[in-house]
Amino acid sequence: MNPLLVKIDIEGAEEYLFRSDTEWMDAFPLIIIELHDWLYPFSGSSRNFIKALARHDFDFVYGGENIFLFNRRILNS
Repeated sequence: MNPLLVKIDIEGAEEYLFRSDTEWMDAFPLIIIELHDWLYPFSGSSRNFIKALARHDFDFVYGGENIFLFNRRILNS
């Protein structure tokens, strides 16, 4: 059975989660993430997330405080 989605709300630790191996992102059709730059201004807490996102094939939609990332490779197959 393949995973359906992952929800990430780790209060600024996005910097660490996305700092290295991000290949796990390709396993999910949907990733929902809440970024916390507003909570830690000028810390760059989402910088690694943005870099990781650029290396993968996701469409994204903002909804409230969440970003919904749709995996184009999985959803278009």
